[in-house]
Amino acid sequence: MAKKFVEIDVELAIMEFKEDGLYFLYSPALDITGYGKTKSEARESYRLTVEEFMRYTINKRILLKELEKLGWTITKNKEVFVPKLSALIQKRAYLEEILTEKKFK
Repeated sequence: MAKKFVEIDVELAIMEFKEDGLYFLYSPALDITGYGKTKSEARESYRLTVEEFMRYTINKRILLKELEKLGWTITKNKEVFVPKLSALIQKRAYLEEILTEKKFK
């Protein structure tokens, strides 16, 4: 049986910061974090976490439903729009903490 591949092209804001000797990458739009002892490990952790989220939600046919739960807008034509950062700040305590208490880029 041939494997199906889905290509998804989206631009996401990713916040990078260091805490307690670990590097973190956080995507507010997906509410996903990757971390590691090095920036490279954190990037790989983030990549794997996003891949797993996508694989699972696509296989279960719940991707759009999960994105809606995360604040994304899905039109009747199945167009998908990333939520605005201002809206996410109100919904994600972790994001507010990063913005107010951490040095991030």
